Amino acid sequence: MSDSTLKLIFHEEWLGISTLTSLEGKELDDEILKIEKHVNQRCQSISLEMINQKFVPEIQTRENIVKIAHSLDITVKWNNYIEDFQYQREDLIFKKLGYLLLRIQLKENNVENCRKEELRPDLMQQIVFLIWYDLVKAFEKKFLFDEHTVPYAINVVSNTTSDSTIEWTKKTIDQNKQEIGKWVELYSGQFPDYHDELYARRVEFNLSNRTSEMHFINRNSGLVFMNEENYPKYFIKDEHTPDSTGYMYNTVIKTVIQIRTIGFAMVLVNAEIDQDTQQLTTKEFTDKKPALIKDDLDKTNRLKMILQKTLAPFFTDLSRSHRQHYHTLLKHCVEINDIEKNWQMISDKLESNTEELNSIFLDKQEEGNKRQEKILNMVNLILGASIVFEILDFIITNNESLLTTVKSIFAGCFGALLVFLIGKLYWPKMFKKKKDKKKKSK
Repeated sequence: MSDSTLKLIFHEEWLGISTLTSLEGKELDDEILKIEKHVNQRCQSISLEMINQKFVPEIQTRENIVKIAHSLDITVKWNNYIEDFQYQREDLIFKKLGYLLLRIQLKENNVENCRKEELRPDLMQQIVFLIWYDLVKAFEKKFLFDEHTVPYAINVVSNTTSDSTIEWTKKTIDQNKQEIGKWVELYSGQFPDYHDELYARRVEFNLSNRTSEMHFINRNSGLVFMNEENYPKYFIKDEHTPDSTGYMYNTVIKTVIQIRTIGFAMVLVNAEIDQDTQQLTTKEFTDKKPALIKDDLDKTNRLKMILQKTLAPFFTDLSRSHRQHYHTLLKHCVEINDIEKNWQMISDKLESNTEELNSIFLDKQEEGNKRQEKILNMVNLILGASIVFEILDFIITNNESLLTTVKSIFAGCFGALLVFLIGKLYWPKMFKKKKDKKKKSK
C-alpha cells in the first residue's frame, strides 16, 4: 500500500440521473426549478439523526457530513435526449427520455466556514444517498427514475495538497492509487483495509492523453482531474469561465451520462420484451385478435427502433472518429455499460417473439380457414337442398300429398343438420364468452 500523504482537493461533483417524463415547455422548466429548490432544502435539512450510524458509527464523521451538506449549493439542469419515447408504468404514461444533471459546489463564504479540503469522497457519498432517495420519492409522479440504480457521479478535482505540480504518469498514479481510487469509486464501503489490487483495478484505465490530467470513468462513478490552469480553459463555458472551450463538459460529462441513459432505456425495453414473452405463452393472449397481438409487440419494436436511431451516431463515431480521446472515451463507456451486449440481447429476444407471433398468426389463419370451410360447406348444403327440392318436384308430379310429406321430412332433416352445424361453429365462442364473463364477475 502506498504511504503517500498526497490528497486530492474537491472542486465540484456532477450527478447524472436518467429519467422519463411527459412534462414539456414551461411546465417542465418549472418542475426542474422545484427539483433544484427541493434538493438544496434537503441538503440544508440534513441532521445527525438522518445519517445511518451503522454505516457511519463515529459521531465526528457524522458531524462533518452535516457541516458539508449545509455548505453545498446545487444547480439542476434538464437535458432532453429522446423525444417520443412512449413508455407506460401502471397508470402513468411517459413520453420522453432524458437526464438531470446536478452540479454540486461548495458555497463561497459559507456560514459553516467549510473548506474544500474537508469534502472527502466517503462523506460526499452519504450526502448523495440522502439527496437521491428523497428526490425519487418526492417526484415519482412526474418522473420515472431507476430507483435501484444510484446517480452517476463524476468528481472533479483541480488541486492537491502538494506544493509542486504533479505529472500524472502511470508510475505516479500507481503510487497514489489509494487516494485516487477513493475519488474514482464513490459508491463503495470505503473500508481502510482494501487490497492493493482493488485500488489498482479502480485506476486501471486513465483515458486522458495528458500528464496534467486524469480521466477515470468507471461503471457507477468517475474522476476528472484538471490542474488549476486547465480547468478554466477547457472544462465548462459558464458565467465563471466564459472563455472556456467547454470541451470536458460537452465531450466527457455529457457523453458519459448519455451512454448511461441509453443503458437505462435498454433496461426498460428489455423489461417490456420479457413481459411480451410471458404474455405470448398465456391463453388469454393467444385468444386475442391477431391485430391486437401485433399491436402489443409493435410497441416494443418501436422502442427498439428509437434506440437504434439514437445509438447510430455513437456506433458511427466508434467506427470512424478521428478524435482519439473522444473515441477512447466512447468505446470505454459502451463497454462498461454493456451496450452492445444488451443490444444483442434485445434483438435476439425480439426475433424470438416475432417468430412466436408468426406462429400464432399461422394458427389463427388455419383456424380461420377451417371456419371458412365450414361456412362454405353450409352454403353448399343449402344450395344442394334447393336442388333436391327441384328434383322432387320433377319426379313426383301427380301426387301432391306425397310430395308435401317427402319435402317435410327432408326439410326437417336438413334443418336439424343445419342447426347442428351452426351450433358447432358458434357454440364454442359463445360458451367461452360466458365463461370469461363469469371469471370477470368473480
